[in-house]
Parts: sequence; structure tokens; C-alpha cells
Amino acid sequence: MDTGKDFLKDIYDKKPEAWKQLYLRYYTPLCHYARKILNDNEEAEDIVQRTFINLWEKPILFDNESLLRLYLYRAVNNNSLQFLRDKDREDKRLREWAFFTDTTEDAYASLNNMVMEEVCRKLNKLIDAMPPKRREVIRLSMKDMSNEEIAEAMGVTIHAVKKHKKEAYNYIRDELGADLILLFILAKTPPPAGLIQI
Repeated sequence: MDTGKDFLKDIYDKKPEAWKQLYLRYYTPLCHYARKILNDNEEAEDIVQRTFINLWEKPILFDNESLLRLYLYRAVNNNSLQFLRDKDREDKRLREWAFFTDTTEDAYASLNNMVMEEVCRKLNKLIDAMPPKRREVIRLSMKDMSNEEIAEAMGVTIHAVKKHKKEAYNYIRDELGADLILLFILAKTPPPAGLIQI
């Protein structure tokens, strides 16, 4: 059975280890996201905690982790806006974030952009952690440079460029998993050859 499916089923079944992993993966990014809307650290943490409590009390069995992530961010977004409405606070901030509504297509587009931003941040962090040569190959590749152009710019062989690319793609694919597929779905662009294997 797919381990991702196991993780989601364990969350639905309220297994402590799965909930610990859920918290470790999402609590800090969700708090950061809520703080961007509210400009209030304490209230942001309260809203994220209430979001987790709501999921615990009314569990949903998601088909994949991408849907779970969208649910969490959307719930935090809606609860944050509701807080601003209820307290009649920061009208300017409310107007800035008012495009996140349940009834417009823009809401989905904006939410997708936010999720894509998070995945891109993870991707950049992985690239930054790579050995220098491999990192440089991937950065140049992301600028649409061909293998030949990269080899010439770096003063290495094309074989070396291909080797660095393969090792980088394997590392990224292993670390990002489903997030990587989500990135290219949201970006509506095909991934580089060899990066995603179905």
C-alpha cells in the first residue's frame, strides 16, 4: 500500500504518530501564512490550532496529501478572514485579502499560487543544499540553457553535466515526491525530462 495513503488513513483514524507528523509538517508554515493575513502572532497560532482541532473533531479522508494541504491552507485562510470580520479589525488588511473568497475562481488561483510558492521554497532549499557543481548545473538548466551551453559555461564535459542533472533530479524527486508533481500541475508546465517518472 502507498505510504502516503497510509499516512492519510492514519490521520483519519486519529493515530498519534500520524498527527505528530501532520503537526511537524504543517503547523509552522500555516502559522506563517496566518500571520501574513492577521499581522498577529498569537491569533495566528490560535487559528491554526483551531484548524487542527476541527480536523480532529470532523475527520476527512483525503485522496492525497495535496488535497489535505489545500484544505488546511484554505481553512486557515477562511478562519483568518472571519476573525478580521468578526472583530472589525484592520479594514485595509481585510480588503487586501478579500480576493480569497469561496465563490470566485480567483480564490482557487490565489490559493494555488500560495501552495506553489511553498513548494518552490522547498525546491530552492534542496537546490541550495546540493554540492556546488551540481547546484550550478541545475540553476543554469532552470535558465533554459542546453547541456552544451552549460558545459561550455562551466568548463566541463557534457557527460559531467548530464551526470550532475541525473543526480540532482533523483535527489529532488526523492525529497519532494508528490509535491514535485503538484508544482508542475499548478505551474501548468511540463517537468524537465527525467525529473518525474510515472
